[in-house]
Amino acid sequence: MSPARPSPASTLLAAAILSALAGAARADDDADRPAAPTKATTLDSVQVTAARHPPLDGGALGSRPLLSTPFSLVSINAADLVERQANSIGSAFALDAAVKPLGNTYTIHNTRVAIRGLPLDETNGYKVNGLATYNFGAELPLEAFEQIDLLKGLSGFLYGFGAPGGTINYVTKKPTDARLLSATLGIHSDSLLSQHVDLGGRAGAGERFGYRVNLAHEDGELYNGGELERTAASASFDARLTDRLTWTADAIYQDRTTRDTVQGFSTAYYTGDALPPLFDPERRLQASDGAILESRYRLLGTGLRWDLAPDWKASFDVGHSENTRRFVADWFYPTDADWNYDVWMNDSRSFGQFDHGQALVQGRFETGAVRHEIVAGGAWQRETRDFNATQVWTRIGSSNLYAPTDLGYVSTMVPQMYRGAEYTQSALFLSDTLSFGEQWSVLAGARYTRYRQVSFNPAGQATSRYEKSPLTPTVALIWTPTARTTLYASYVESLEQGAVVGSTYANANAVLDPLESEQYELGLKVDGGHWQGTVAAFDTRRGAAYANADNVYVQDGTVRYRGLDASARWNIGSQWSLDGSATWLERAEYERAAAAVEGHRAEGAPRWQAALQLAYRTRTLPDLRWYAGARYAGAVAIDAANRFELPAYTTFVLGGAWRTEVGDRPLTVRAAIENLADRRYVQYVQSTFFFPGSPRTFALSAQLDF
Repeated sequence: MSPARPSPASTLLAAAILSALAGAARADDDADRPAAPTKATTLDSVQVTAARHPPLDGGALGSRPLLSTPFSLVSINAADLVERQANSIGSAFALDAAVKPLGNTYTIHNTRVAIRGLPLDETNGYKVNGLATYNFGAELPLEAFEQIDLLKGLSGFLYGFGAPGGTINYVTKKPTDARLLSATLGIHSDSLLSQHVDLGGRAGAGERFGYRVNLAHEDGELYNGGELERTAASASFDARLTDRLTWTADAIYQDRTTRDTVQGFSTAYYTGDALPPLFDPERRLQASDGAILESRYRLLGTGLRWDLAPDWKASFDVGHSENTRRFVADWFYPTDADWNYDVWMNDSRSFGQFDHGQALVQGRFETGAVRHEIVAGGAWQRETRDFNATQVWTRIGSSNLYAPTDLGYVSTMVPQMYRGAEYTQSALFLSDTLSFGEQWSVLAGARYTRYRQVSFNPAGQATSRYEKSPLTPTVALIWTPTARTTLYASYVESLEQGAVVGSTYANANAVLDPLESEQYELGLKVDGGHWQGTVAAFDTRRGAAYANADNVYVQDGTVRYRGLDASARWNIGSQWSLDGSATWLERAEYERAAAAVEGHRAEGAPRWQAALQLAYRTRTLPDLRWYAGARYAGAVAIDAANRFELPAYTTFVLGGAWRTEVGDRPLTVRAAIENLADRRYVQYVQSTFFFPGSPRTFALSAQLDF
């Protein structure tokens, strides 16, 4: 394959950035430019030592500090994302051992992650500004977000229906009070070029109107011989209508296309006693001619914020998001230990969208010696999924990993889209955190949801209906012996909406009934100033879903996950810092399920995971910082029958950043090498499916702030 050529959009954006960089190097200081304040603001924006506990938008919990919440929560800010040059949701949480990527950012499974061994809900598990979005296969543009929050465990009370693994909430970048303008050029292995512009500020009388705009583009050849082209734009606006009332609006646009990339491997037809041996991670996987994955993601949202009184505030938000996918994508099914395999092609289209609204009131008051923090509100959301009646799923030939055969596929499929499923939720929620003195408090909350799920056939006829109105409670006891220490015990219930069965199963496109879950958690959070730490013991039960011997995806029995999750950060003096985390799944097995899986280890759930990173800021060059890290993932069963096991692996990373000046403007150069030892490993994707881990890759970028 010939080297990928930069697209016109990439060339124009790169030229504009390079022109700005050159102009900055030549420019003299403008007399009216406040150089010192601009410089200070920029340097603060890239400091990894920024606030480790930013406020959380906790759905039905309202806004509160992470330290005071009786749940396991992690927040990653934009500075951390930029410092590590994260380009996927998996890499964004690389320092949290509980988070395990499921697949590869350049495949259809790019957004899939598991938390504590449990995969996130592909739709309700992901939020933007607290409202659900359908981003499966899209890999949202990280340039658009100033913060990504992760709630580990059940979220029924906070967000409504959702899988028990957790919830990821993307928080869009907001308008800045000070003028902001930065431009970044980057490259990833092999020749994937990226450009990014970030600008913000305020305008109008009294600086009443705020804006924040991010533009990004990537295109070029990937490490595996595939190609990526991505164009993204995001905008956030606000208007201070009065001293107490603010209007906000957000928009995200992204077109993302990968070509010549294999989607994954499956053991469904494998007859050997052990999996084939691992192969060189730099080996190119030869996709079929014409292989392509396109995703078009759009989001619009607007809302109002009221400061009703010193201790009371309210908000109202509405929004719409949609994701259109087109794929001509192949999967490899190994048949023996010599890496002979069958190639199966999936040629189709799909469409998903969300419409939603939410109103919330949060306030504080006292009744005698008891303080109350109330959050009350209502929410409505409607999700629709469109399927393709002419979807193609067929075997197109056989090949061998070491002697690949050119397999061509010419798509003649004419899509016939139909409304396959509709999910509607209307909810009322109320929580009260009752504080008894300075140390003890109790959180009690409930969410009442009217849930309706309907599936249709291509003729538009309803084939199944499911309606339920559950009350999902949560209760927690919180003890704060000091202002920087929180101990809690919590109980949560949740339901997750029925899965849409994938195309590889005998009952493809079937819409299953919702699953029930419950979770107990005991946790400790400590902020010691120069160090922080959290530890949680959890016990989660979830309805089981798996493929039976007839390759029918069924729901039967339960799966129980029990273990410990811990993380810590230690600032050692002014130069060193150490981050570490570990997750132990003492139990992750099927209970009260079919005899073929009863007592088996849950697929994709490693017994141990760990992550460690050491960072150092030099004394002689205080603007030079480097870091080294390692991540361990234990062995996992690849299917519910536990036929095969994917081996454990450890990967290493080395990176750094150097901050200097060009024409009195801050310039930051960053470099990183992932999988430093070029380790051979495979990642679990979903039941029976796996994907080879990335080889040694590099990333290099230069950011100029104006």
